[in-house]
Amino acid sequence: MGTLLSTPVTDKINETGEGNNLRYGLASMQGWRSSMEDAHCAITRLPGHLREWSFFAVFDGHAGALVSEQCASELLNRIVDTEEFKNIDPELAPSIEEIRQGIREGFLSLDEEMRKLPQIVRGLDRSGSTAVCVLVTPKHLFFVNCGDSRAVLIRDGAVGFATTDHKPAHPSERKRIQNAGGSVIVDRVNGNLAVSRSLGDYSYKTVRNLGPTEQLVSPEPEITVIDRDLEKDQMVVLACDGVWDVMSNEHLCCVVSERMTCMDDLSRICNEVIDYCLYSGSSDNMSMVLVAFEPAPKVIPENQAKDKTLEQKVESIANEIVSNDSKGSMNELLSSIRSRLNGDFAPHAVFCKGALVQRILDAHAPPSPTNGAGNNSPDTSSRPPQSKWTLSPPKRLRRVPPQHECKSPPDKSENLTNGNESSLNGRVSMIQQLLVSCQGIMTNGVARPISSLSLRTVKGSDDTSDSETVVEVGQEPIEDGLPESSSTIVGDDDTKSTPLAASQVVNGAKLD
Repeated sequence: MGTLLSTPVTDKINETGEGNNLRYGLASMQGWRSSMEDAHCAITRLPGHLREWSFFAVFDGHAGALVSEQCASELLNRIVDTEEFKNIDPELAPSIEEIRQGIREGFLSLDEEMRKLPQIVRGLDRSGSTAVCVLVTPKHLFFVNCGDSRAVLIRDGAVGFATTDHKPAHPSERKRIQNAGGSVIVDRVNGNLAVSRSLGDYSYKTVRNLGPTEQLVSPEPEITVIDRDLEKDQMVVLACDGVWDVMSNEHLCCVVSERMTCMDDLSRICNEVIDYCLYSGSSDNMSMVLVAFEPAPKVIPENQAKDKTLEQKVESIANEIVSNDSKGSMNELLSSIRSRLNGDFAPHAVFCKGALVQRILDAHAPPSPTNGAGNNSPDTSSRPPQSKWTLSPPKRLRRVPPQHECKSPPDKSENLTNGNESSLNGRVSMIQQLLVSCQGIMTNGVARPISSLSLRTVKGSDDTSDSETVVEVGQEPIEDGLPESSSTIVGDDDTKSTPLAASQVVNGAKLD
């Protein structure tokens, strides 16, 4: 699953701004991950002759933050420095095709230039990053995507458009990967990388005689141009997969639209969405940019008052529970609060207030010990009190499909693998894909054909332990007497350092 902390980092980076008849707010949080690898860019007014244009982007880094940070600081410059953008005449309608070409050239130029960074040249950094952007012009929205972060346009109260995730299992992506000599194994490029397009990731861009867009991993963005509807276009949401792992496009549309009738602070809305994702089980870094146009939902006084009532009730119930129990599970506490509200509020509302509940827990926490005379232990007097109510580490999730009916958010039991029949069928499908994708498996550097494959489910040692689906791959014997099988746990971050072995032990359904 990648390296996770014992307790999530919930401090958030916030930013707001307005210009060109739009507003934006953003939030970014490290969460359970051991480091923050996301980056973002928000420019309401581009310089010079493009002053009526705006640009927003989210970059989801993996294996380090170098590439994502470079993208945040340099990608827009690369785009506007192209000949196509320099030649735009503000007095004339710009050519859509020239803008598309300029964006594409900006991506390819930056990807090539980052190869020269000293850390990358010396092999000290192998990071990569997805990129999802929206370029807002007076008449068009240019959605730009490279990887599995996602942008959604909310038009007239519904999802009007969403970018497509670039995953190795997609037929056109798989074809390019295979043409470059690679394989798609358990939905990963060569069994390791979970995205088929990204900036950076240069170890997947080394095939000679192939252009940059023909490599195993391509830096080429997919660009979609949509005519603006100034009366119906309400919002654009950009977010990394830490959000989309637990929310569908439609669900996010519902939550954001409802929250906007309760408050007009866009960064606070982003905070609440990210908190919802954290307490719904997301284990990744999370970043979200919310861009609101003039037709966006406005605050309704009744809803605003109801939201304040919700906070008062959440605070009252949380104080009551915590006063009676000195420690427990934050997950159970939130679920208990939600059940005691008897459906008087939106199903997502309590989890959106997770930060409020955490502040209440911290207020009830015992004070940190301080040093006495002669105590040689480190000084802890400045440490904040630590609550004994803890958030359970996240389990592996199936990524929520992009299209999902707008209804009450699913309980975690719907997202998490629980050994039921549908979960098992999903894993069988993945195994079938493995057979199709992989002609053989490397064992100690020797390619060995697959001769057989079987599947069995192993129950945990007790009722609280998760079951495991064991994929047993048989291979034709080789003369050196190497062991017939080995095993590894497949993680859920973008990269997996352990090479695919002759047997995969998959605990949970998310293998992407």
